[in-house]
Amino acid sequence: MITTTKIERVRSVSAVTRASDLFRRYKKEKPQAVRSADVTDQSLAERIQRTREMLRGMKPEAVIALLEYCGSLNFFKAIALAQRENKLIVPNDIHDRILTETNYGESGIPPDYPVITGTFIIYEAPDKKFGKRIKYRLLDEEDVEYCIKFHVPKQFQSKINCALVVEYPNFELVALGGNNYELRVTNESNLSLVENFPREAGWYKYDERFRIPIGDKMEDQQVDNTTRNLKRVNLYIGPLVRDYLGGTRQKIFADWNASPLDVFMIG
Repeated sequence: MITTTKIERVRSVSAVTRASDLFRRYKKEKPQAVRSADVTDQSLAERIQRTREMLRGMKPEAVIALLEYCGSLNFFKAIALAQRENKLIVPNDIHDRILTETNYGESGIPPDYPVITGTFIIYEAPDKKFGKRIKYRLLDEEDVEYCIKFHVPKQFQSKINCALVVEYPNFELVALGGNNYELRVTNESNLSLVENFPREAGWYKYDERFRIPIGDKMEDQQVDNTTRNLKRVNLYIGPLVRDYLGGTRQKIFADWNASPLDVFMIG
């Protein structure tokens, strides 16, 4: 199935300025070649994955000091930069802990925190089974169209109302020419199935590993710090995005387009 998505986001200049100013005190490194001939792609990926697991064992206040602000990029450019500099794009669960487990008045993290995460999600239309392939079309801020396709592994075909999740660097966006890309997972063992993915936007409980909304929709009176607000479209291939212009740090966008947002990495 093919869908085209253009999502309008209104972001205040002050919100973007606060986010970039916060991390300006940390050194923004110039791109440089750091890969030596005796270092394999596999060992680099393993090092980045170890960094990701290390972050999960740290207090979110300590993680803040390690974040490198890389500017405002679309996710195609963010992945290319991370590959070139051998860095980790901070995943959704790390951002979630920073946003919901720290006091922004004390930590310095602004309440408006628009950011692309390193957690990619793939889901089908509500009540539709995964087939052999998903194709997703999206537009950037200048109405340039992109297309991403993904071949669904056989063991996940026929699954319904669920999502597939993979985190950088366990995937590649392979350019096929003409703004066409294929999402390729480097090892299928790194592709996770999240069941009971919501069929519609709203407030939900979340899974502990990726902090992605799951389960039954919550009523307004049930909303608390253990719930997250999900935004979704019909079907989707792309990053989870955190965008807090709506006045809460608990919003998760699984519906982003090819427009740029802030990106944070760790070397």
